[in-house]
Amino acid sequence: MKILSPAEITNAAANAGAAKARLTASSTSRLLISATLAGAYIALGGILSMTLGFGFPEITSQNPALQRILSGAAFPIGLILVVVLGAELFTGNNAVLIPSMMQRRHGIGLTLRNWALVYGGNLAGALLFT
Repeated sequence: MKILSPAEITNAAANAGAAKARLTASSTSRLLISATLAGAYIALGGILSMTLGFGFPEITSQNPALQRILSGAAFPIGLILVVVLGAELFTGNNAVLIPSMMQRRHGIGLTLRNWALVYGGNLAGALLFT
């Protein structure tokens, strides 16, 4: 596997950001559905983490470290679902839209629109899941 230089990493992030900006401009409904699913995936990970971490008090009272291990092992499932299924998560969009905007591949208006739609979709997905 080739190790990328910092400039190549920045360029790869900018390419991903430009693709997300194109998705914002061309298919708002697809973006909202993907963002809503991401919110549901994160909510699933959070609920699973709470259930496994705090759902067995008779077991974890004698071993408090087990509670943290179970909780910590369960939450990343939501993040794994977001990455593997390609959903739109607000935190990831913050990371990739800035480099592409700084390279002038799209404007600040499209960036802010993406952030608003994805944030709203993530919130809706989490609320609908719970």
